[in-house]
Amino acid sequence: MNDIQTAVENELTRANEIYGERFNSPHEAYAVILEEFEEAVEGMSTIENDIDDFWIMVKNVRTPETMRNTIGHLKRTAENTAMELVQVAAMCKKALASMKE
Repeated sequence: MNDIQTAVENELTRANEIYGERFNSPHEAYAVILEEFEEAVEGMSTIENDIDDFWIMVKNVRTPETMRNTIGHLKRTAENTAMELVQVAAMCKKALASMKE
């Protein structure tokens, strides 16, 4: 959990350096959070497809190289999707900070 919180804080710092420390409105906060969420959902859909493909390969005894390619893609997609969820959390933190005033 500490590693995730550190990743969220690092992402918030990075985003704040580029876009500023506050959202201009709750509407902006919603739009940014929604965008990151939609990217995470898309990643989850790809992960689901890769897992299904892998299972088909396992059942049909495909070559190790084909399976390695699918697993490698699954790994990269999972990492990218995890980052999207870190971005969701970071933007939620930014939204909370923006609403303090």
